[in-house]
Amino acid sequence: MLVFQFTCVSYLLFLFLLLFQEADAIIDELKDQVDAALGAEEMVEKLTDTNLELEEKLTTMAETVADLEVLRDLSEEQEELRMEVEHDLREELDMSLNSVRLVCVCVCACTCVLVNYILYVCVCVLCKSTNNMDCPLELGCKASYVQK
Repeated sequence: MLVFQFTCVSYLLFLFLLLFQEADAIIDELKDQVDAALGAEEMVEKLTDTNLELEEKLTTMAETVADLEVLRDLSEEQEELRMEVEHDLREELDMSLNSVRLVCVCVCACTCVLVNYILYVCVCVLCKSTNNMDCPLELGCKASYVQK
């Protein structure tokens, strides 16, 4: 009976040893799972931080886009205004050029009249200085000058 008891105790010890080894393996597996969970927790924290940073960047970029759209609208308005001013200035320049042309025509006409008058005076002075009172051009000059 002692042998039987010894065998039973040995068998129980063997079973406890197997259970202990199995428990040790389970403990090692649970440790690995805990380590993996800690790693996953760190990863979640990093991803959360990255997500928050990206949200801040997105908000900043959205504000920048809104500012750029406002600047684009202002630029378009300035371009339209510039085109209107350019058009008005071109019209004003055209009118000024027409006025200058008209003044040039008047100056040319006055110059022609002045040249004719100077020629008339010169011919008359020449005729008087030569004591030629019957200057054939005198009547024609007076007539043509008076007509103009």
